[in-house]
Amino acid sequence: MGESMVLILAAGRSSRLGQAKQLLPYKGDILLNHVITEVQASSFDHNLIVLGYQYERIADQLLSIPFVVNEKWAEGMGQSIACGMEVVETQNIEKLLICLCDQPYLSSEVLDDILTQSHNSNKGIIVSEYGATQGPPVLFAKPYFSRLRQLSGDLGAKKLIKENVADVDYFPFPRGQYDIDRPEDIKLLDEL
Repeated sequence: MGESMVLILAAGRSSRLGQAKQLLPYKGDILLNHVITEVQASSFDHNLIVLGYQYERIADQLLSIPFVVNEKWAEGMGQSIACGMEVVETQNIEKLLICLCDQPYLSSEVLDDILTQSHNSNKGIIVSEYGATQGPPVLFAKPYFSRLRQLSGDLGAKKLIKENVADVDYFPFPRGQYDIDRPEDIKLLDEL
């Protein structure tokens, strides 16, 4: 039986924010380490992070975690997913959860609940639902890995999800709508 993995996307430049969101101070550490801690506390068997922009500076401050560097990080999220998939496809992974580095409400409980839902569902994709939208974290079963490996640009996996909506189940994660994209979002970190 295959194992499960979390792929954390942290390669972007944070251009709307104006600084590296990965390094924002949060709970006595940095935001990215908060996400790593929650991922490592979850029931997933493996974890991997995709770095890119200023990767050396960011890697110096990371908790111990395997990482890969996306040299083409400026091409967008799809390229970062494809970069991570190069590693994922070399391992015996059956379920892959893709998450972002800037969702402060992401917790090991949320990750475990998504994994449990994937075991109990007959669907190959589990998408988080928040507000009036859906998005990461998203879990994909192995039949989708080759398509994830072919992603490019900044579209991420949304097109893949839309094309396979009959194989999608939704996980309620209301606080998933909070992420750190703009300078005004930083105050959210101070309030938590």
